[in-house]
Amino acid sequence: ESGALEYHLALRGGEPFQVRIEPSAEPVPSSAFAVRQSTSYSVAASGTQVDARFRITPLDASIQEVGLRCPSHYQLVDLTLGGQSLEFTERASPSGGDERIVSVTLRQTLPASETELRVRAIAAANLDGMTALPPIRLNRSAWLGGTVHLAVDDDLQLEELIHEGFRTGGTEPTVPAAAPQLTFEQLVPQASLRLPVARAPKRLHGPSPLRRSRAAV
Repeated sequence: ESGALEYHLALRGGEPFQVRIEPSAEPVPSSAFAVRQSTSYSVAASGTQVDARFRITPLDASIQEVGLRCPSHYQLVDLTLGGQSLEFTERASPSGGDERIVSVTLRQTLPASETELRVRAIAAANLDGMTALPPIRLNRSAWLGGTVHLAVDDDLQLEELIHEGFRTGGTEPTVPAAAPQLTFEQLVPQASLRLPVARAPKRLHGPSPLRRSRAAV
């Protein structure tokens, strides 16, 4: 069959076996945008404010819809393109998992130059366990890089910081830490943060022993 590859292999001391590779029946969508992303997380006892900004340049002049993948525990507040508010629809992701698809039908053709797509959301506070901060992602995009800014409110204490897909550049805090403000280089679109936070204790004496933050393996 056209496009199919077959390999007949035999490992030393084992039975021979066959490997067959077939092309996907589903077409792979081409990239519609080149994008750089900047996301800010402001963590407070009342919840986490998420502010994701995508600097997008269209690669397909005929694009009529923008699709985003949003973590299921985020509640979208608003979405703007070039400073103009847009209506959006949400549906469950066909692949399942802890995310949903957000779709925006464009009112007009995107300009050829760079435009900012901004998405704001909130996530419920979790002072008794791990706060997960996965990214909002843009579908059909050629991702060029990004940054993440993390700020923790004054009345909270960061107990630990677990990160995947970031370069910290020596900016990791010594934890526990009260009200840290940190910036990371985001290396991959799916990079995420996890952090337990608690109410900051009232300090009557010197600082307690500290633990270092760690990167997830």
